[in-house]
Amino acid sequence: EKTKILVHCVDITQDNPVASYDMIRHEFEQFSKELLLRPEIILLTKVDLAEAGIVKNHTELFEKRGLKVYTCSVFDPKSIKRFREVLMKTIS
Repeated sequence: EKTKILVHCVDITQDNPVASYDMIRHEFEQFSKELLLRPEIILLTKVDLAEAGIVKNHTELFEKRGLKVYTCSVFDPKSIKRFREVLMKTIS
């Protein structure tokens, strides 16, 4: 409850990443509705295992909800660095 921002790390290889996000939001609602007022970022993970079209499609689905979306892979250190920089700017 002391967090400034919610970062949802969503595995893009799941059958329905948006449903996973919705489930977590529902759990937050049960715990503390105040959490749902925090800014949110979606971090799509394991993008190295997905085709570019799938990454684009899922990114667009989250963006249609007004969410900021970033992608990363443990095999792409630049993507992790980029996200870390975004996160640091966001919380400072």
